[in-house]
Amino acid sequence: MISSEEAYDLVMKSAHVLEKEGVDIDHALGRVLAEDIVSDIDMPPFNKSAMDGYACRKADLDKEMTIIEVIAAGDTPAKNVGEGECTKIMTGAPVPEGADCVIMVEHTELTDEGKVRFVQENTNINICYTGEDVSVDDLVLKEGTLIAPKHIAILASVGAVKPIVFRKPKVGIITTGSELVEPYETPGLSKIRNSNGYQLVAQVKSACGQPKYYGIVEDTEDATYNTLVEALIENDVVLMTGGVSMGDYDFVPKIMERTNNEILFDSVAVQPGRPTTFGVIYKKYCF
Repeated sequence: MISSEEAYDLVMKSAHVLEKEGVDIDHALGRVLAEDIVSDIDMPPFNKSAMDGYACRKADLDKEMTIIEVIAAGDTPAKNVGEGECTKIMTGAPVPEGADCVIMVEHTELTDEGKVRFVQENTNINICYTGEDVSVDDLVLKEGTLIAPKHIAILASVGAVKPIVFRKPKVGIITTGSELVEPYETPGLSKIRNSNGYQLVAQVKSACGQPKYYGIVEDTEDATYNTLVEALIENDVVLMTGGVSMGDYDFVPKIMERTNNEILFDSVAVQPGRPTTFGVIYKKYCF
């Protein structure tokens, strides 16, 4: 018998990295990055306004200024800002040449048609400068990142529409026990519903694996053996629940040895779960 910490270390030391593959960004959620992601552009890609207001020169804040154009987000400035001039600008729009600050619309008043005046004593610059957040070739996501919704936004921002990720592990799930019936069945005398198998399917999905449920296997050595062989061929990991204690029909440890699994442990100092068994065969893992 070994401790749970020792068991965990043995499992992790036996693990290996799966192959890489490219996936479309809309299928990248829950995958693990296999390569670093770097930005292909500066962000922001131009000097942009952080406020709705007027782009102007700081030197003209004590003067009445003439509004020479209006720039919405997505527009390109057509005019440079000169002395005594300003451009009405929306948040996210490019700041025109000649302007070195953006004054908030709340800090101004219209003095005449086409004229505006700053009515505060001071202002922030209110400009987000090119590359202020991210520059070209900056690392934005590291290899090994488990892609969450927030990472999808980053991938989209840097044009990483087909990131390279590790292949999802395929996990076969086998439930043994002639006393079991599926959840959609009404248990008869001496029968119970199979809850462990469906919980394991859900656990694999929550860990971003790809589960395959093999159903309930009757408590015979041949049935257990045949199902385990099939699952080992088709999956990277096989999880079996039941059949590992000391009863007359607990065939699983024997079957694991029969399939040439190298048994690394067969008893863990936890309760419940002491007869947990772990085997490895050709970089495939059996629990």
